[in-house]
Amino acid sequence: MDHNINVIKRPAQSPHLNPIENLWDLVDTKIRTEHPEKLKNSAELFETIEVAWNSIDIDSLIGSMRKRCLAVIKNKGYATKY
Repeated sequence: MDHNINVIKRPAQSPHLNPIENLWDLVDTKIRTEHPEKLKNSAELFETIEVAWNSIDIDSLIGSMRKRCLAVIKNKGYATKY
């Protein structure tokens, strides 16, 4: 059934178009590069994740979605640099 909805044809799994996946990737990278010693203790890890999470510029991440969508369209749904 066609409801006149424009759909971007892309692979079923597109983490580069999912802001939360990008956020978790940034958090993971920040923790592993700045505090690898805190990955062993769950209490320290939780605190480190919270600090990393709060340090990320969410507006910038959301603002990048237009570029990400355009990159997917340009690559006809295939992988992008994101």
